[in-house]
Amino acid sequence: MKRKLVVLGGSLFVNLPTKFVKENSLEKGQDVDIEIEGERLIILPGASDSIEKSFKVDIKNFPRTGGRYIVAAYRIGFDKLIIDFSNPNYINQIPIELGENTIGFEIIKQEPNSCTVKNLSQSNEEDLNEIVKRIWFLLLDMGKDMAEAFKKNDVEVLKNIYSREKNINKFTNYSLRLLLENKLLDQKTSHIIYYFIRYFENFSDDLENLANRALEQKISPLFIETFEKSIMLLQKFYNLYYTFTIEKSEELILETEKLYNKIKNQKDPCFMELYNLLKKIKRLNSVIIELNILKR
Repeated sequence: MKRKLVVLGGSLFVNLPTKFVKENSLEKGQDVDIEIEGERLIILPGASDSIEKSFKVDIKNFPRTGGRYIVAAYRIGFDKLIIDFSNPNYINQIPIELGENTIGFEIIKQEPNSCTVKNLSQSNEEDLNEIVKRIWFLLLDMGKDMAEAFKKNDVEVLKNIYSREKNINKFTNYSLRLLLENKLLDQKTSHIIYYFIRYFENFSDDLENLANRALEQKISPLFIETFEKSIMLLQKFYNLYYTFTIEKSEELILETEKLYNKIKNQKDPCFMELYNLLKKIKRLNSVIIELNILKR
């Protein structure tokens, strides 16, 4: 079959045969795959967005690994999970895993040793941007509330940090799913956004560890002061993430290094947890510069 090349806007185009278009249900704006083999150009229909991605796993009698399979498949972008298990009681754990780690995933079919979980939500690029911002707010609010709880010795607030950390995990998992499933961002920056989202989860883990430490031991006024300064650095990091300037970057680097060096030799477990958090901020100072360069 022969086709004439046509020029549009300075580029060469070729019309696809009507039969090929109809048989493959191609529409305007749909992606197609193009492969080059020597002098041959091969055009293949791209995968339709409507195709449901399913994943099946037999976790046997290993519930901890099973929970990680659920979260990993969810993050990667699967729409349906079929989970087989040896212990019938594991069915009671699955809703807990879904509730703590996913958004929009529900059990739609249940049998004695198997269940089917399906995604019932829709997502788009605006969701991703808004959810990343929400994660920032949840993280900063948790840190500020902890600072006040340390000052007032508010045990109840510190006990509730566990559930707040789980809530942040749910949103980080969802944002990773959006990023990996729909490839919503420019490929130049998507790997860095992925890196940041994983660090959000690590930050919330560090804060939860600090809350648990404070429930187990008495904390010093110096720690409370240092913790408050660390949360202020996190707030500045948020500002830099959305409105980058070289001046702000330099200021954040210097302040982080100063606080980091001040506590790095402290042997108190609370200071050691705080040291880990500052070390992450220190690392991300370089990553945010890379992000700014790639956005240009």
